[in-house]
Amino acid sequence: MTLTNYWMQLIWLFTGGIILANFFPRQQEIVLGKKEERWGVLPAVLLILPYIFMAAWRTDNFGDSLLSSKLQKN
Repeated sequence: MTLTNYWMQLIWLFTGGIILANFFPRQQEIVLGKKEERWGVLPAVLLILPYIFMAAWRTDNFGDSLLSSKLQKN
């Protein structure tokens, strides 16, 4: 198992987060009498979309070595 896909996800998390922070600034809201800055729904969904795709299309033997998956079939 290579870590190529994980590196791409980490790179997306940092670079996508920086890009989205510039295009979608945080909104100020009053929660329980205090001002807080929160992200909107759209930037949050755009940031986690690659993680949703990776989880949806992974194979059955995700994280298993070739030997352990052969032993489980026998």
